[in-house]
Amino acid sequence: MNSGLVSKKIGLYLILILNLMMLAPASAVPREIILIRHADKLNQSDPGPFLSPRGVARADLFSKYYLSAYREPDFIITTAQTHYSYRELQTVIPLVTRISILHPQGSRPVLLSDRYKHEKKLRGLKKLSDDLLNDNRFSGKTILICWHHAEIPQLLNALGATPYQPQLADEDYDTVYHILFDTHKGAVKLIILSNQYPVTELSIN
Repeated sequence: MNSGLVSKKIGLYLILILNLMMLAPASAVPREIILIRHADKLNQSDPGPFLSPRGVARADLFSKYYLSAYREPDFIITTAQTHYSYRELQTVIPLVTRISILHPQGSRPVLLSDRYKHEKKLRGLKKLSDDLLNDNRFSGKTILICWHHAEIPQLLNALGATPYQPQLADEDYDTVYHILFDTHKGAVKLIILSNQYPVTELSIN
């Protein structure tokens, strides 16, 4: 066979392979992640595992806020509940309830509330971030995460959101982190929104 023709065919194959590589996503990343802290705990030395009355009111306000501001989530993920805290799960239950009412025959959202643990060595956080960035079931999805506030900076960092964020103040319960992804670049934009669903005395009563 003519060597020039062989070279031309090889060149065409290489161009085709490069084009396919450019079309293929670099990783199975989500479309977006909305990350929040749990709602208010009791303001005392031993707050117990549940939300305070103010926290219950804030969780309800959050459910209304979320549905007015973001796409309905495909997944809602919370830290696994323990005897120390049910607060993350409690915070998202009003939203899960509202979405279930909107879609009585549907299976959205998928609630994962016992898979990822808040623990000292951050193993649960690492498993969560690894799954979010590599598990195909999360690819292209909208995901809401309610996590323990002490680990939020590390979780943002593990997801590729920069710059590194400080820990939320103890009294800050309504900051929202919105991470937008690109299938070729990973996390490409972090939007931080403060005072998104404040609680007033009227909200509690």
